[in-house]
Amino acid sequence: MVLRVAWPSVLAAVILVAVAAWLAWQRGGYFPPAFLAAGAVAFVATAVVVVVWPPRPLPPGAALIAVAAVLGLAAWMAVSAGWSPVPATAVEDAQRALAYGAVLALAVLAASADGFRRQVPWVVVAVIVLVVGAGLLSRLLPDLISSPAPRPEAGFRLDYPLGYSNAYGGLAAIGIVLGLGLSGDRLARAGPRGLAAAATVPLGVAMYLSLSRGAWLALAAGLVVLFLLARERLALLATAVAAAAAAAVVILVLQDHPALVDGPRAGEALGAGGGGVLALTLGLALVVGAVQLAVIAAPVRVPGAAVAAVLALVVLGGAAAVAVEHRRVGDFFDRQWNDFLRPAGQPSQSGRLATAKGPRSDFYRVALDGFEAQPWRGIGSGGFEPLYVRDRRTNETARDVHSLYLEVLGELGIVGALLVAAFVVATLAGLVAARRRPGPLGAGAAAAAGAAWATWLVHAGVDWDWQMPALTVVALMLAGVVVARPPLQRPSGASAGSAPPR
Repeated sequence: MVLRVAWPSVLAAVILVAVAAWLAWQRGGYFPPAFLAAGAVAFVATAVVVVVWPPRPLPPGAALIAVAAVLGLAAWMAVSAGWSPVPATAVEDAQRALAYGAVLALAVLAASADGFRRQVPWVVVAVIVLVVGAGLLSRLLPDLISSPAPRPEAGFRLDYPLGYSNAYGGLAAIGIVLGLGLSGDRLARAGPRGLAAAATVPLGVAMYLSLSRGAWLALAAGLVVLFLLARERLALLATAVAAAAAAAVVILVLQDHPALVDGPRAGEALGAGGGGVLALTLGLALVVGAVQLAVIAAPVRVPGAAVAAVLALVVLGGAAAVAVEHRRVGDFFDRQWNDFLRPAGQPSQSGRLATAKGPRSDFYRVALDGFEAQPWRGIGSGGFEPLYVRDRRTNETARDVHSLYLEVLGELGIVGALLVAAFVVATLAGLVAARRRPGPLGAGAAAAAGAAWATWLVHAGVDWDWQMPALTVVALMLAGVVVARPPLQRPSGASAGSAPPR
């Protein structure tokens, strides 16, 4: 779909950016007043753009299916209030999903102009750096940016401004994948590409301080998808290695500053040592940016066979190491799996990154019990909380399952699961199409947006991202880029995704 002029898309993007940033400082938009206001703004903006500047032709099928699936999920949530044990929660859930439908529609409009679609991923990464960077500054320089006292059950995990550390870590993970991907956007100038690579260092440090295990899992999955989608994998690998090494150095230094990770002890000042850590982080970020500029200035051309051979050697070396230490490796994974299956209280300190202990297996068991009780319609939106209070095997309280897919399966049954599946499959179909024919979006930006969206899909499977609109609105902006596929307008004499003349 192509809007007749570009500035309606710009208007849609500006509104989405403002909504996402505002939600971030409203405790992530978790509470109804925030997401209702955001949804109202998105609906009005979508209506204005569609009525005043009707898009011709209609959006692609993937976009229509994705939006219809989200709106259908909202309708099914509202209907489930009729049998939910907590009908008021079901109505709230329906309102939130309805807001997401409007946001996704507006995101499709924002990405619908050929000349502006490729700018949206850059706008999104800027928003992520703004939000995550504010949180990092609140930890390292608390006199500059003060944050609310952390919730006792959350320990000292970094969560400002979203109010939930796992959502904060998930947002940072999306930013890392998006930044790395955009560093390989050959249609962009060298300066922004260097900044995108540099931004991954503070984002990585912030993600570590969130102590979110799900964020690390989502990051790993997103990086795999990014390498699968990218076309210049060697350059991407060089940037990723440099960024990972830089973030690792800062994380190692943080081990000597436990007050910044687990909280100040008696007599320690809040943020002690934070200025030095910030200076190191920014310095290493500049180094990574310089590495990226060097990669751009002197690209190394390596035959695909050589790259494949190197990767094969790495895989074989890893396999050999596992074979030699198979007992130790096997014992480690067995221990983690057993820890995951044994419900326990939620560890809140930095040691949690080395263990799978926690109550999630208990959450998932109860959600599946709800599905078995009512497989077609589910127990009703919002029904997990009272069911968990009744059947739990821990002392934890939980309103959400900590998995979008299992929560929908338990509360909304097969009907709800099919609607979510339609939404996910439509966006993945758009991702594949964008990879094959990126058009004016460019291969680099298409890979970055698709991989970052996949990062959210994975993270939503292990946490309650759906209930954190600040995180999900940002992700839906990327989904809009993926599914809003304008007709190709290949420039004469240039191939899609190729670099402009310099």
